Amino acid sequence: MSASESQTPPPPQPPSESQAPSQPPSPVPFYLHNAFVLPETAHSGNQAAVVLLQPESESDPRTADDRYKAKVARDFNFAETAYVQPLEDGKYSLRWWTPAVEVALCGHATLAAAATIFALHPEQDHIEFQTRWSGILTARRRSDLVNHGMDIQITLPTLTAEALSSMLDDDSSEATDAIAPIFLDATSGIGMEEVVNVVRFVWGARESAIIELAPDVDLARLRVRPKDLLPITTGMIIVTQMNPHASSERLHINSRVFGPGVGIDEDPVTGSAHAYLTAYYLSTPVALRLPSRVLAGKSSTGVTIEARQLSPRGGAMVCTLDHHGKARLVGRSVQMGKGELSVFE
Repeated sequence: MSASESQTPPPPQPPSESQAPSQPPSPVPFYLHNAFVLPETAHSGNQAAVVLLQPESESDPRTADDRYKAKVARDFNFAETAYVQPLEDGKYSLRWWTPAVEVALCGHATLAAAATIFALHPEQDHIEFQTRWSGILTARRRSDLVNHGMDIQITLPTLTAEALSSMLDDDSSEATDAIAPIFLDATSGIGMEEVVNVVRFVWGARESAIIELAPDVDLARLRVRPKDLLPITTGMIIVTQMNPHASSERLHINSRVFGPGVGIDEDPVTGSAHAYLTAYYLSTPVALRLPSRVLAGKSSTGVTIEARQLSPRGGAMVCTLDHHGKARLVGRSVQMGKGELSVFE
């Protein structure tokens, strides 16, 4: 061994501040919710992951990384993943991803996001969300947190003025002729005589459709092949009917919602669809067909809709119109779990 090899090496010097390794980003908290659950069980409704991002002032690169958000949404593989970021004055930024794409509006993930914030901040009873494409959304606490669940009212945009105008112009016969045959080919057991009405509307940048069926159709058991609906549109396809068995002064409706064009064959429960259905039933000529017990001299803002979505998971909500033409949806969201995201790329 040479003399140089036997010398004790000098002790390592601490790195200068400029050479110090950067700290990895902190783990990102997430919360798992079932939103718009049925009254009888928390194991229903639509699943959503709510990811709480740091404020922009924290300089976490993930807050502005849309590719990261899309990857995490694919990993969760829920119908929607909501990304919530605190802003100034107690407001929040809110965006939504399916496993395939970012979407313009998601009601059930908005409900889940509001429930998450209310649970973390019990002193709050009102939230304002700023969104990318759907304007400002609001949420109000309607009950205390009980068994990890909470009743919340959210306010969502309904059909646009252009969409409502097209319905008032009664172009539904053209839409029915174009869409109903494709829908019937994608289903089993019903015919043209059971299609009451078809209308088109725009959801985000995608044309979508509402298909109203006769009350006696067994919508829960109706077999639908979602991929065969793609020729109708790559947007949302809302199938609905009035419930003939209800006897209260409220309007009772059923629905199912399909979105194969956005990566969701059948959505378990869809808040945005029911915001559109609220306007469909109360702000178009369809209102003239409502049972007399429901109208009873009321204006459109005086009618309450009890809605059930008849997917395999099932869900429920109560819908009304406010005086500004927006839909108020009241539903229950239950936190099923929570954790941290530890992958940073």
